[in-house]
Amino acid sequence: MKLFRTGSVALVEDCQRFLSFLPVSYQVDVRTAKFLQKYKATEKRICILFGHEVDRQLRTLCTRPYI
Repeated sequence: MKLFRTGSVALVEDCQRFLSFLPVSYQVDVRTAKFLQKYKATEKRICILFGHEVDRQLRTLCTRPYI
């Protein structure tokens, strides 16, 4: 909003969409999902122990409704 000097959320969302810039909350979710996928792919024992929790978190991220 500071960049475009506006208080209009709709204007900022349009600019983000047209410039292919994801909102910060989406970027965090994408980075979290990538981290969890790498974590799950590793063969270290501690990572294997928490595999079910990683699966649950990935399912939560992938099924989160975005508007």
